Amino acid sequence: MSRVDVLKKKSLLIIQRKRKKKPLPVNMMKMGKRPLTLKMWKVIEFLLSERKKFMKRMIRVPEL
Repeated sequence: MSRVDVLKKKSLLIIQRKRKKKPLPVNMMKMGKRPLTLKMWKVIEFLLSERKKFMKRMIRVPEL
């Protein structure tokens, strides 16, 4: 699995957790031993903001 695949999987997990309103465990923030880079946080932030836009339009985001 490439680093990008891992990131996508993690960000999907984060989105799913947001949906369930569960706090993120600390280990989600560390990929292996390396903390997420700023760029990766930007990607995750972007995904979450996209989802918020969906919510605002009252469009159901399909379950992942």
